[in-house]
Amino acid sequence: MCFCSRDIIIDVELSDVRRNTIAAIDNGAIMISFIPSEQDCRQDSNNVMNEFIFVIDCSGSMEGDDKIGLARKAMLLFLKSLPIDCRFNIIRFGSDFSALFTDQVTREYNKTNMNEAETMIKNMKADLGGTELLMPLRWLKENKPLASSVRQIFLLTDGEVSNVTEVTNLCCEMAEYTRIFSFGLGHSPSRALVKGLARATNGYFNFIAPHTNVDIYVAEQLARALQPSIADVYVKWNTNQRILYKVPEHAPPVFVGDRLLFYALFDETIPFDHTTTVELFTGIQQQPIGLARIDHVPSVLSSQLVLHLAAKALLRELLNNQEIIDKELLVNISIKYGILCPYTAFIGVERRLNANSESNIDMELRQVPIMMRKACREPVSRFHAVSSMFSQKPLFLLHAADSLMQCDMLLSEQGEYIDRIEYCVSVSTADVCQLHKAVLRKQSLRSSIGSILQPAIHFVSSLFTKTRAKKLTTSYDSKHVKSSTSDDIDQSLHNSNFSNRQASNMIWPTDEQKLVDRFVELQQYDGRWMLTADDVNQLTGKSLTIFSSSVVEKLEKNIQQSVITTAVVIIILETRCLALKTLWQALSNKAYKCLKKLLDEDESKLEQLMKDIRDQFQ
Repeated sequence: MCFCSRDIIIDVELSDVRRNTIAAIDNGAIMISFIPSEQDCRQDSNNVMNEFIFVIDCSGSMEGDDKIGLARKAMLLFLKSLPIDCRFNIIRFGSDFSALFTDQVTREYNKTNMNEAETMIKNMKADLGGTELLMPLRWLKENKPLASSVRQIFLLTDGEVSNVTEVTNLCCEMAEYTRIFSFGLGHSPSRALVKGLARATNGYFNFIAPHTNVDIYVAEQLARALQPSIADVYVKWNTNQRILYKVPEHAPPVFVGDRLLFYALFDETIPFDHTTTVELFTGIQQQPIGLARIDHVPSVLSSQLVLHLAAKALLRELLNNQEIIDKELLVNISIKYGILCPYTAFIGVERRLNANSESNIDMELRQVPIMMRKACREPVSRFHAVSSMFSQKPLFLLHAADSLMQCDMLLSEQGEYIDRIEYCVSVSTADVCQLHKAVLRKQSLRSSIGSILQPAIHFVSSLFTKTRAKKLTTSYDSKHVKSSTSDDIDQSLHNSNFSNRQASNMIWPTDEQKLVDRFVELQQYDGRWMLTADDVNQLTGKSLTIFSSSVVEKLEKNIQQSVITTAVVIIILETRCLALKTLWQALSNKAYKCLKKLLDEDESKLEQLMKDIRDQFQ
């Protein structure tokens, strides 16, 4: 007998020339898998304008575990990593929502707008009450992006909403032009919400544990979002078959390395056409991007796997995309293809053919009732989950939850926060008094029992915010959106940052993480780093005058220094901060593009510049 003492690693090498479109077929169904290459996306990238929108939960619970501080750090990395040829916005939401830019859904990414966004990020607080996500998403839906544009939303939340299905259905309606990257923070984010929004829009999701840096996860997904993409993909089915259903009806944008699946369900009574072809096109000009030929039905696919996958995708689309659910249609499809839907179920039936056998003579049917605890006999909605965590005193927590409900409504009306929550909790026993003392401390409530009571608080808060939301108008034009920038914020704070830094020498950190954070903060909107001579001396131990290259001699003197210092930073990142490459990769790519543009788009000049600076590091 042989025992394996290590992992088995299988290397799969693909051919250099491979198709981007692959077909799989069953009796009655075809599946088309489309995985675009970078070359496919580059052909269409000139016509695609990316919109990046950061939607951040600023409800009161984000203050706990310093989640709002970690979110600020991630947003700064997000802001600095954006390409200059895009549009962006930042939306804060809680009981209400407010946007950084209110005159337009997104603005051009330039120096002025980036500085305004950075000021907003540094002053952002968790001060918007509950967690109501429907309103900002509805505003985005009513303000669609420009034609051939792709909108990518980065959503950070730690809470739970009461209308997950309504929010998910709304996002399904935006899937044609929107992709959502969702991040669940802390102990108790809504898994149904975080996963549902990403899956409904062909996006990705992450759950981030408490006290964990958020920026590394945002950087990973931002790398996906910055990939070239193809929008407006549609399929032409060339077959004599009668097509019953096509999924999806409208294809979402697809990015390099991502997979896009198309299904067609046929009438099985018609013989299959062995000359069937499937063509993929993009854009108004109908540019071909993929072709699959199907000349036979493989006999090995007798399990009807493709048929079941197609039916499952069809049911999911019908459930998500219809405002009024056609229950009869869903039931018919579910029964026909053997795939469950919310209105069907599998039933197991045991048949005993030999009733006189010894194993069947003494069979007896017994009904065993489900035992319920006394505390749970009365319906208490969602607070059962909280009370079950304290089996000895469930009633106390139910009373406490009711008191928290009253407190949330009281404090939201008075504009105060959880500091006064102790006045709303009525307790009597010794054990209850002990918890009451803990509630008197705001920080203790957020950190110690916050993870336990947060689901109840989030749910109760969302109930009241949902009631208040119904009083608002259902139209969310730009004039109805609050601006995130207040008059008391000093807009010149960031603009004077560089000059103040020159006046007083700055001490550079040696820790790898802190060094990357400093580079993130100091990068300019176009990708350059404008360091002083003292900065270069601290970072390299050499004088700035040592670093030079012949390729920058024709540039203006002030641009020459920024080009040199940018190259220095890139080399420092590549040599000293390799373990954190995920964080700075987008910043480095942006810097390379900027340098190449300043060097007349000459790749050889860029290579010579980097070689000269690397040699001078020795």
